[in-house]
Amino acid sequence: MSGARSDAGYLLAPFLENARSRMEAIKFDDTRVEQEKKERKEKETATVAVMVEREHNLTAQEKEQYSEFLKLDHFTRESFGRLSEFYADGGAWDRLSESGKSEMSHRVWEGIRQDEYTFGELPDEVRKKESDRLYQQLTGKIQADPSLGNIPQQDRADFIREHEAGNEKAASQILSRESFSKNVSIHSSKEVSKMDTSYSVETAPASPEPTNKDKSNNLKIEKADAMDGITLADASEVIKPDIPHIAGAKAVGKG
Repeated sequence: MSGARSDAGYLLAPFLENARSRMEAIKFDDTRVEQEKKERKEKETATVAVMVEREHNLTAQEKEQYSEFLKLDHFTRESFGRLSEFYADGGAWDRLSESGKSEMSHRVWEGIRQDEYTFGELPDEVRKKESDRLYQQLTGKIQADPSLGNIPQQDRADFIREHEAGNEKAASQILSRESFSKNVSIHSSKEVSKMDTSYSVETAPASPEPTNKDKSNNLKIEKADAMDGITLADASEVIKPDIPHIAGAKAVGKG
């Protein structure tokens, strides 16, 4: 009888060891996940701090409010009161840099994408200044986001026409179209600190087979890399989108 028990214990030993190893692996994974969360949070906090310090024209109190805005992924109706004050004429928004205004626009439009509200439901001050800024982008008066080129020409023309005519209500209704919410201010600098470039083989997207054109382009790149004196463009340079000229729009000027 004792021999049978001994044999059973001998047979169970590998299973117990395997179970213990799996538990240790799970514990290790949990620890790693928590560490990665902590590191991402630290990077995000550092990114926000840098973005706030760039806004030299804000007061200390305004910087504090701006910092709180940047910590949000998107605005909600609960943000409306603080946004109205921030966007008021002569207020903090007017003194933000273009990159600062871009960060605010991203959170305004992300709230729309998250179905928190429609563009027409935004506070008057926010709606007016976001509409003005988008108009300046679409007419080339200020740097435009490349994604704006994805908005159908007819939708752009409709908005520009109503905005230039001073029909704010009609312009707001046009900006509530899905083509705008899908393409206006879709990126935030804070998102860069959240990006995780590592991924498993199972989740990695499959690369399409290179075409003859791709192979030709790759060959040209390889030859270019071998040449002396070749420099690459600064990665931070933003390329202006090719937004077609829209009939009826005002002449494009430098803003």
